[in-house]
Order: sequence, then structure tokens, then C-alpha cells
Amino acid sequence: MEQIRRILTLLVATASGLSFAFFALIVESMFLDGVGSDAWIGVLIMVINLIVIWIVNHMHDGTPLKNLKVRWCANTLFYTMILMIMEALIHTLQNRSISDSTAILYEFGYAAAVATALRLYHKTIGSLYPDSERIRILSTKNVRYKGRRTYMLVTESHLEKGMCHCTGQLIGQIRMLDQLYVYTKGMPCSKARVVQIHKDGNRLSDAKGGKNVTLVVNLRKQLKPFTVLSDVREAFMEKPEVFAENPRIVGLSSFFGECYRNGEYLSALAEAMMHGHYIVPCRVKLEGRGNIAAALPPNLNVSVPSVSRNDRAGERILPVFTDWDGVSKWKPFVESAESSVMLVDYQRMISLYENTFDGIAVNPFNEVSFYLAEDLIALIRRFQIEENS
Repeated sequence: MEQIRRILTLLVATASGLSFAFFALIVESMFLDGVGSDAWIGVLIMVINLIVIWIVNHMHDGTPLKNLKVRWCANTLFYTMILMIMEALIHTLQNRSISDSTAILYEFGYAAAVATALRLYHKTIGSLYPDSERIRILSTKNVRYKGRRTYMLVTESHLEKGMCHCTGQLIGQIRMLDQLYVYTKGMPCSKARVVQIHKDGNRLSDAKGGKNVTLVVNLRKQLKPFTVLSDVREAFMEKPEVFAENPRIVGLSSFFGECYRNGEYLSALAEAMMHGHYIVPCRVKLEGRGNIAAALPPNLNVSVPSVSRNDRAGERILPVFTDWDGVSKWKPFVESAESSVMLVDYQRMISLYENTFDGIAVNPFNEVSFYLAEDLIALIRRFQIEENS
């Protein structure tokens, strides 16, 4: 499946490039040469481009067709800009005329204007929408891996015939030939591909959640207990927009109730939490602010909202999120005109918590959330001291 997706992605690029070339021919044919056949070919190629992009995104993350128009237009404009420059250069070389330098300057000027317009559009798009549209923009732009967030916590593994057999607990859906990222304590991230899936003694083509799921992956090493396998790639970014993905934290914290008595598990969880980056919601008054993810100006006074547990209404709990998928589920917050976010590391998160909140809730609106109480914070602090000593 991954190989098919890559081939289709290559077709998208090729179709987009042809779209740009024929876009130039459309203008020339309809307004200069008076020939309409090239225009019809250009329109046909653009339609093919849109169809192929839809197929790629439908296979990858299920993006609805209506959300692909911006990506299709961006692809078409980008390749048009490149190919118009190439067309001008080729035309000049063929005619060997110095007078064609004016055409080259025109093409470069047009390309620069398109690039500038795209840049301005990207920077101001958030402020062009009303506040009621913020949740839709947020979900469309920042929530990645739609419908395909898979996490497996490995409890045991062994090598057999040059392949690693991993057994553990699974959240989400896994399929044959899926590519997974491997997150292990103290080790850099690596990749693996699923070769076989076994559950309840049966060999399957896919599996959806459950315990004692066994994956055979193309790794020639045994994995440590409490390694996390996920199709989500770890990422942290603060500028120009706040973005974070913490698949290892999600994979470990989702099984806290089953594993909290295991010292090796707690060590792995503490290490992941210490090195994570978190999206913290905040409220700030900024005129014309429409993009909730845009980085905040420095030295800005912000207030951090709180949440509470159903059985303890008086508590003030600091909500933090490992990814935008979790943020988007807090709809009253993201629909508010004064809502924004910050990207913080673990130490900054603890400084926000101390003397102000009663606890920390990680992804409080997910189906499986994680409550970071004072005793667990103290345990992580002890691991920090041991790591720095």
C-alpha cells in the first residue's frame, strides 16, 4: 500500500507539472494563436491532476474531496511558475535573439508576483475567516493522520528468521505493509514495515485494537519492552506555526492503568515525558487574529484556561495536548476568538502548573486521557535528577 501511494504521489507531481505547461498553452492558444485544441488538453490534464490527488489523499488519510482544492491550486500555481520560466529560457535559446530577454524578464516578474502572492496568502489566510470557521480551518490544516493514528506498546519481542516478532497492546488499526516508526528509550527513531499480523492464533491482513497482538516487522534486532510502534512521526515546531506530534507519549500513557506497577514502564514513561513538547492552550486578545496555530509575539501576557474532572468540579487542572488532534476536540476553546496556543517543553509545563493548578491532564478530551498527578510529577522529577547526575 505504501509503495502504491508513493507511485501515485509521483503521478501527482507529473500531472501537476503538465498542468502548468498546458496552463501557459491555454493562454497562448486562446489569446495569441487562436487555437482551441491546446486549451481543451490543458483542462483535461488539470482534471486528471485533481482526480489523482484525491486518490492519493483518500488512500493516505481520508481527506475529503472538498479540502483538496487549495492543495490542487497550490500545486498548479507552483509548477506553472517553474515551467513558465523554463518556457521562456527554451524559447530564447531556440531563437537566439537578444530581444527575447524582455520576455525572460516578464516571465521572471510574473513568477515572482505569483510567489509573493502565495506567501502573502499563506500569512493572512487565518485572519480572512470568521471565528466560527476556526475549528474547520484547524481540523483541515493541522490535524494530520486523519483516521489512521495507530499506537502499539510492545511488551515482549524475539528474533526469528531474521525478523522481529513484537507482541503487545494495540490502539487503532494496523495493516500489512504499513510503515511504522519505532520509539525506544535512549535510541534514535527508526522505521520498520509490517510483514505479518497475528491475533488470537490467527494470521490476519489487518487488525483493529486489542491485546496480545503480534506484529512481524523487518527489523534485525530485538526491541526492548515498552517500545512504541506508531504510524505517526514525532515532530515539534513553534514558528511560523505551532505544531507537535508526540506518538511515544501517547503510546505509553494510553496503557498507564495496566502498566503503572512496572518500574521499567514508569522509567520509559518518565523519559518520554521529560523530552516531550506540548501544546498548551491560552487566551490572548489580538486584533484580527484568525489563525489559532500562529506563533505568539514575544513577551505577551497570556492566561491559561483550566479544566476539571466530572467528580471534582472545584479542581483547576492544566490541560495540555500532545498533538492538534487532541486540541481540535475542545470545540468551545478553538471556536473562541481569543484562543491561541503555546508550544512548551516539560520544564516550562511544570512551571505553569506549580502553585496555580491541582494537576495536569494530557489530552483531556481524547477517548483515553492521562492525568499527571503530584506523585507522578515527583517521580518524574526524581528520574530527571538521576539523568542529570
